[in-house]
Amino acid sequence: NVTDLSSATGTIAVDGSGLAAPGERVTVRSVSGSLFYERSGQPITALAAPGAPATLSWSGGTITVSATGRSYQYGALRLIPNGNTFEMVVVGMSMQQYLYGLGEMPASWHGEALRAQAIAGRSFAAYRVSIRPQDPDFDMYASVSDQAYVGTQVTSGASGANWTAAVDATDAQVLTSAGSPIQAFYSSSNGGYSERTDYVFVASLPYFAASADPVDANPANPHAVWTRPCGGDEVAGWLNAG
Repeated sequence: NVTDLSSATGTIAVDGSGLAAPGERVTVRSVSGSLFYERSGQPITALAAPGAPATLSWSGGTITVSATGRSYQYGALRLIPNGNTFEMVVVGMSMQQYLYGLGEMPASWHGEALRAQAIAGRSFAAYRVSIRPQDPDFDMYASVSDQAYVGTQVTSGASGANWTAAVDATDAQVLTSAGSPIQAFYSSSNGGYSERTDYVFVASLPYFAASADPVDANPANPHAVWTRPCGGDEVAGWLNAG
């Protein structure tokens, strides 16, 4: 229910009102559904927002958020109070800006792999937005529930320019079926053979046919072979639950 924010190069504002200068630390907390702010440990009572969401913006550079352990460059932060805690949503990004923050593949990988990942990520996002009921607060989860959004973690790394270039090179490219974005699932390994969707998700999707993937067994893939010890009681529990 408490998070610290700071921007090394830009000012921070809440709903358009100045909150902090470059380098100053801001603390946000929710108490009984109301948001309260501190700057360098001192309360800013004039900016308290009783029972209302708030939008934090920053002027250039990035903002660092302690609650997520990440920094963000694009969009703004929407804070939605709920009792003594609050949701934090990154809002106001374009699709390209969202993809810059996707953390699903190391940026050091081959350029063709990065471009394929960018197209898959864009297609998955387009599909999720198209089928998710209209939500006033957010479109995508920033986790494995949808896709891992990690802010500037990838683009600020040693090979970050490679990922940015892959996103830019595939701008607006989306995989479709019958004119609609596909549910572009992807994984680090498929065990050497993909499964038919009607065996996994009941529905039969024409773009997800079972097929062999001999590249999956490449020794360079650390996820191709793995073990997970388990006891008889654990296996029995899985079977009974199914």
